[in-house]
Amino acid sequence: MNKKVIIIISIVIVVLLVGGISTYLIINHNNEVNERLDDLEKENKELKKDKKKSNDEENEDDYYTIPDVSGMSLEKAKKELKRADENVEIDVDEKESDEIAEGYVVKTIPRAGKKRKKGSDVTIFIAVPSTRVYVEDYTDRNYLEVKAELESHGIKVTIETKESSSSKEGVVVDQSVKSGKRLYEGDSIILYISKNSVIVYPDFTDGNYSAKEVKEFCDKYGVGLSIQIEDSIDYSQFKGDKKILPGRVFYQDRLPGNVVKSGDFLTIKVLAE
Repeated sequence: MNKKVIIIISIVIVVLLVGGISTYLIINHNNEVNERLDDLEKENKELKKDKKKSNDEENEDDYYTIPDVSGMSLEKAKKELKRADENVEIDVDEKESDEIAEGYVVKTIPRAGKKRKKGSDVTIFIAVPSTRVYVEDYTDRNYLEVKAELESHGIKVTIETKESSSSKEGVVVDQSVKSGKRLYEGDSIILYISKNSVIVYPDFTDGNYSAKEVKEFCDKYGVGLSIQIEDSIDYSQFKGDKKILPGRVFYQDRLPGNVVKSGDFLTIKVLAE
């Protein structure tokens, strides 16, 4: 083997050795970098876990559970809420209830058992008497008793007559709202009684009645009467071409067809003669 070949072989060996060492160093460096990245990722996960735990603990401290204060007095309910959260903002509202005594707590919003952030609003609803009425079947009941009962709940009651085979005096034969329906304060219902069993107010303004005739009617049925004499009539209040003769009634404050009850009071207006 000549000298030139030996030199070439030596160079190749050196290159291979250097390359191997470099590759080893690079691989080793990469492994160290990867290991460091793994460590950083683990540290980051731990930090996130610790932060979440800290936040959870902080959030848990920021919230509380709404206590059940239903059935309590308003003052006691307020104390219970303040005990759960001293900074709670309490609003008070009303809710109709047939189960809870008036003035006592029906419910809260948010409702009992719910989580609520401390310092936020809670509304207490206290019971007020229900204004709703469940309509019954009033047939064959005395209309005056039914009327008084319904009016005590703020229901507007009108009494009207209708043809009926019943001749029982003063009993309901029909009604405008069927049984089972609900009425609220301010709602209306018509109770019908048989024409055969009652006396109703005539239409005194039809041009045929004098004050004397109206007085005779009122005296007969125990109705008080006020007579007002007017010098003129505003005919715009009437429909059509109605004309009233002097001495005749042109106004009455109880509508024709309304049932006459002893103790009523009637006001009429008469055109002066």
